Amino acid sequence: MADNRMTISWDTADLRSKLAKVPQESMRQLTSETDKYALVAQNHARTNAPWTDRTGNARQGLFAQPFSDNKSFEIVLYHTMPYGIWLERRWGGRYSIIPDTVTRVSRVYTAAMTAKLADILRGV
Repeated sequence: MADNRMTISWDTADLRSKLAKVPQESMRQLTSETDKYALVAQNHARTNAPWTDRTGNARQGLFAQPFSDNKSFEIVLYHTMPYGIWLERRWGGRYSIIPDTVTRVSRVYTAAMTAKLADILRGV
């Protein structure tokens, strides 16, 4: 009669250590994605702003700032020049760049965050 026993042993200390790191590592990964797409948004806005920029100040004054608080992640796109609001609003918004950038980048950012969350949940 053959002995069909199998033994599996777990190092629970190592397993607990790895499980404790999952939330911290997950937050780092999501924060990194947010940082990456803030730069994508900033570059898109600066590159595709439709106005003629005589001094370069308005274009270089477009910024995207990533924020995260371990509960939510967001990107804020804004002008630093006082007349930035008029570049966005004047002529019915015909020369605005912020709405276009938000529309375009939010699609890829949302897809990237969804994929990253799926990877995290799968344990990749």
